[in-house]
Amino acid sequence: ASREELLKSYIKQFLPEKYKVGRGIVIDSDEHQSRQQDFIVYDAFNSPAALLMDSLQVLPIESIYCTIEVKSTLNKTELSKCVENIKSVRTLKPCVIHNLPIQPAVTNKTFGFVFAYTSDTSIESLLDNFYELNKNVDLNSQISMICILDKGLILRTYKSNIGQICITPKPNTILGFCKNSIETNFYLFYLLLMNALNNMVNLPPDLMTYAQKLGALNIQTIYPNQYMSEDGTYTIGDFSFDGVFIKHYPE
Repeated sequence: ASREELLKSYIKQFLPEKYKVGRGIVIDSDEHQSRQQDFIVYDAFNSPAALLMDSLQVLPIESIYCTIEVKSTLNKTELSKCVENIKSVRTLKPCVIHNLPIQPAVTNKTFGFVFAYTSDTSIESLLDNFYELNKNVDLNSQISMICILDKGLILRTYKSNIGQICITPKPNTILGFCKNSIETNFYLFYLLLMNALNNMVNLPPDLMTYAQKLGALNIQTIYPNQYMSEDGTYTIGDFSFDGVFIKHYPE
């Protein structure tokens, strides 16, 4: 826990103000929720504040930029937990407000990172374990990158351009690793994290859809006859009526 807090406090110093760091669970409008997430980077400007408590937060998937699994010592057992925890977030379905004049092709793609201080096995063995654990996991739900501070990074590169790092798991990428000093490993982890955040477009959650799907808007509204105009067309359920009919129909 202390190492987790140490990483959080350090990363927070170098994040722009539009990002906040928290912990808790992530939900979507279909009432699905993630496992407990101990390190979440989310939208500080557009995330609903109703459930942002200090000890535990409930955050909509639309507001999440990435989650980071922090481990003191990474091995196959801990890596398996990371795979499942990150999958529980990345399988959630965003429901966003489409309010931009030009809609981006890709929005609200949450990333999942693993940061470990050390490992009781080699990075080559961890890569083999990672490959095996992901055989039945959809690419869109997989871990984006792994950093083992005293060993190196497990990451992806494009098949068509070996060496160009790709944070997003894609069919046209392959897995590999790099070994560096502790300082270089942390610096590279930070750079790739910031690069991922800066390339993301997160549209705000459609809170009305959340409320409707959860049954929170089962309300009756009254529109008095006296305020209806005769030149309008009104749709009630599956039927449409002109304003003249509505205006002269008994209230």
